[in-house]
Amino acid sequence: MATSKLPLIFAVEDKGTGPRHLLSGATINFVEEELNGPGQAEVSFDPLTSNANEVLLGERELEIQEGSDLIFAGPMRDLTGNSTRLTLKADGLFDYFKFRFVLQGNLAYVDTEQQAIAAALVTYAQSDADQGTNADLNISISGFSSSGILRTREYVSERKHNLFEVLGEFATLDEGFDMAIVLTPAGARIWTPYFPNQGTVKAVPLEYGREIIDYSYHETATKLATKVAATGGVAEQIDGERLKQEFTFEDIVASARYGVHTAVLPSGSRSDLAWLESRATQAVNARKDPLTLPEMTCKNAKTLRTLIKVGDVVPLRVDHGRVQFAGDFRIQKIRWEPPSDTLKLTFLEPVDA
Repeated sequence: MATSKLPLIFAVEDKGTGPRHLLSGATINFVEEELNGPGQAEVSFDPLTSNANEVLLGERELEIQEGSDLIFAGPMRDLTGNSTRLTLKADGLFDYFKFRFVLQGNLAYVDTEQQAIAAALVTYAQSDADQGTNADLNISISGFSSSGILRTREYVSERKHNLFEVLGEFATLDEGFDMAIVLTPAGARIWTPYFPNQGTVKAVPLEYGREIIDYSYHETATKLATKVAATGGVAEQIDGERLKQEFTFEDIVASARYGVHTAVLPSGSRSDLAWLESRATQAVNARKDPLTLPEMTCKNAKTLRTLIKVGDVVPLRVDHGRVQFAGDFRIQKIRWEPPSDTLKLTFLEPVDA
């Protein structure tokens, strides 16, 4: 939880296990947390400040500590500046996985708990034998309860699967899960899965003209679907032909307005027709009109940071001329900008009630 103490900014050696060098007088430009992603941070400091020479891109990590809480850690990636001020950018720990691939042999998992597959991949990404020299990222694996969802996956070295992309797939799957690398006050970095989702529903209404002081948005029809076929597993086999279970739902009014837009949602081995009906209906209700994807700038960052986290679902209200939307939205990114004491919130599509 955030405190009122001035954050401390460090250059850290050896993936968080080595000496920590305080960057005296450094200030935070922003810290961004991202759902199922690395996030990033940016700090500025005087080129003459103590330990400025400890800033070594690619070799060292940036850590930001607020009170007893470690609120950011990740590899230093970019440094710019002039005679009076240097600006350092770092990406969060998940960024390392963009540089890790399936390089040795084949990784095969048959009817395996999905979170166990992801945990094995996180371990594989840190193996010198599989990745190369100095592969350990000092990221441990959290214990987790079974999701009850078994998956079959094969990752072959010939295809050079990128591990950031492979891990990211699990959050996009039906009955998949979110994940994060959780930082502890003691400096541990723990890969943690969240089934079915990270975050909770929060009764923290955000309204333009009150908490929201500015906004931008993207209105898109690229995911428009007025008719959805949810396909499942094999229902029966007749004369050697495997018949898949499926359910199709169409919103006739929406199709009449926009012209029919069809989407197919594969649902793995699910063969429960009632479940497929629900999935198709919910998908149409969520996608039968163009989506408005908002980004909000909120004041009172100190208070809001204690109330909301990425993954949370919050009520959002904007009544401003052409821009009219109200609903429950899931937070994808939270960007804290201390110079203006504001939070910038990026949202996913509205949560279907």
